[in-house]
Amino acid sequence: MFAIESAEQGGLWIATDRGLYRLAFNGLRSFVYNSFLDSKYITFINEQNGNGYLGTSRGAYFFNERGIERLAMGSALAESHISFILPVENKLFVATQNNGLFYRNDKRVWRQLDVSNGLPYGPILSLYFDDVLQHLWVSTSKGVYRMPIKQFEENANSLQVEQVISPYNKQLDGKTSQCCSGYALGAIASLDSSLWYPSKSGLVEIPTNIRLFSESDIRPIIETVTADNSGEQHVYPVPEMDTLTLKTQERNLTLGYTAINYQSASNIDFRYRLVGLDGTWREANNSREANYANLPAGKFVFELQAKRPAQDWSSADTISQTLIIPKAFDETVVFRLIVVMSFILALYIVFLFYRTQERRKQEELERLVETRTQALISANEQLNKANDRLKLVSHSDELTGLRSRRRFLFDQLPKDIEHFQSNRESLEIQGKCMALLILNLDKFSHVNDVFGSFAGDNCLQQIASMLTEQVLGADYVVRWSGDEFLILLRDMQKGAVHQFARSISHQLAEREFVMPDGRKTKLTGSVGWAFYPLPLLGGQIISWETSIKIADIALQKAKAKNPGSVAYFSFSENIDAFEFEDSERIASQLEMLLETEQVKLHISEI
Repeated sequence: MFAIESAEQGGLWIATDRGLYRLAFNGLRSFVYNSFLDSKYITFINEQNGNGYLGTSRGAYFFNERGIERLAMGSALAESHISFILPVENKLFVATQNNGLFYRNDKRVWRQLDVSNGLPYGPILSLYFDDVLQHLWVSTSKGVYRMPIKQFEENANSLQVEQVISPYNKQLDGKTSQCCSGYALGAIASLDSSLWYPSKSGLVEIPTNIRLFSESDIRPIIETVTADNSGEQHVYPVPEMDTLTLKTQERNLTLGYTAINYQSASNIDFRYRLVGLDGTWREANNSREANYANLPAGKFVFELQAKRPAQDWSSADTISQTLIIPKAFDETVVFRLIVVMSFILALYIVFLFYRTQERRKQEELERLVETRTQALISANEQLNKANDRLKLVSHSDELTGLRSRRRFLFDQLPKDIEHFQSNRESLEIQGKCMALLILNLDKFSHVNDVFGSFAGDNCLQQIASMLTEQVLGADYVVRWSGDEFLILLRDMQKGAVHQFARSISHQLAEREFVMPDGRKTKLTGSVGWAFYPLPLLGGQIISWETSIKIADIALQKAKAKNPGSVAYFSFSENIDAFEFEDSERIASQLEMLLETEQVKLHISEI
């Protein structure tokens, strides 16, 4: 047996290496969820307020009357040997013997903490939360340490750890594996503001308000400033003066520093910066010197901080030393003014020389300009003719900048269909589809009649911009005809296509279009759409031209019933794709199927 705890329903919980059992008045009964445990080796059990936590040699569990749940499934905790579980308000701490400490914050996000985060090495045996001083106490086979609980709210990567008992304390005979070796809740007890831990040498009492020797701040010390002047070194003792003025040529400096720590002289972290040169702090690692080479003239302040590894830099003590390096003559303003004036004079002399040369060339250039101007006019005429030919075969619509119908039919669409067919199974599993939407502006000729053709072109440009903003990155818009646009949706959920079409029609109807002369008008547009491939038996054999034709028929139905609406056809599951094999009879075939109700027309008004 590894733990015996009271059960809220009466009796005792008994944790063994063969599972968890409850001893009550009616005898010894097996835990109802024993069969769900990956390991029957029970290491920890605790039940409070109807909720229980269970630790095993392979993971931790939470259970209540509604069921059992494994904690942090898929993480290293699921394979860890659990030694202790401690809930603290909305947080949860889980101690292990082989993977450090696991912590779940109030957002139910898990983190694993180990030696890399500042925890002492060794298996953790118990946890305790001191709600008065807000400390988390942790015991291991090598001693006891405590941590401020507030640092866990900030997701700190470097933890502040205070070692209370180390393996070298005399009461434990200076041996490891002698401290805090109890199991489950027997590994710690709290009584009268003290914590009691079992050890192989007896009980160890630790007051929770104990003040440690290591709590005092570490005072950094700047010992020397060594200046190197062309191989000649000059050592300035510090702190004999608050401000140290160096010689003009002393630009290579070495600053020696240290700090006193009676607990561990080598266990000190340093960082420094030279204000006026360094933008950020420099980590010193194991060095006790700061080296700077080729410093410019000026005033600098060397700042030094020292702390223990677990301490935060914000609470570290800081000292500083002011350094002044005088300017050499070539660094003064006078020298720079002389250089600038000399440079300007040289430029002026060069300018006079080239000005004379340029005058001689001017007349020759003027003669060449006349000849080359005529040649340029001829070349421009040829270039304009070539540009006109290029525009005829351009893939982009000249007015709106959208893809042209030519490019869509002969270049882009075949590639999109090939891509869809190669990924069809994956897209259908995700409920995604390929859809073709045709938008036709209602009574657009009225804009040209009232405002002029230039205003009509401007409206088409505004509509093209609006449609481009609405589609996703994988989708695109095509200038289909004069006042008609085609939208290809390549990666959208099937159920979202109709809502997207209604959104396009609604935004078009709500928008005010500003003409070049400042007047405003409103427009509406009817939309017809269809899937590709059609949702029919064998629908993949039907060409994309059929889908466009059906979308266009739906558009005409929408315009006939109520301009500004959205329409599409839905098909019965038993309709075969061969019904639409003849592209010349699609309209009549749809009318016949509508009469037999094998096809339904859906029109949504905005």
